[in-house]
Amino acid sequence: MMTHKFNLFICLSLLILASPVRMSSQVLVDRCKLLDQTSPINNIWVDEDNIKWVANSQGLNKVFSLDLVEKVPIPAGITSLLTIRGGNAKLEWSTSEMQQLTGNVNMTCASYDPKTKTLWIGTKESGAFQFTLSPLRIVQRLNTDNHKLTSDQ
Repeated sequence: MMTHKFNLFICLSLLILASPVRMSSQVLVDRCKLLDQTSPINNIWVDEDNIKWVANSQGLNKVFSLDLVEKVPIPAGITSLLTIRGGNAKLEWSTSEMQQLTGNVNMTCASYDPKTKTLWIGTKESGAFQFTLSPLRIVQRLNTDNHKLTSDQ
């Protein structure tokens, strides 16, 4: 009987001691106060150096910590992949050169494929495009006319 009470005491003690450990290991998400709280976020990407890149309607930002944010200037006439939803690499291209290739399409998402070294862009009205970056050139275009897609969005 004494052994049973002792074992129960040990188990309860371990549960009590383990409770604060479990609570402290929970992940807390806190919004960075230095980013405009009213501006919708278009994209978040974490690079290999654990720097957070956040694009909102006001531009591109490097977030080093909750109290250290650096605005990243994007030159006029340049589009950054990180400003587009799904952007997953620090890549940029000439906006006018892209428009010459695709027309004036509305890009809704984009992603870089490091294995094939190609850029994929999804549009609202013209399907999807696959590009090489050097030089900027269309590899293929997928839409309802040339593939079994149900929509060009």
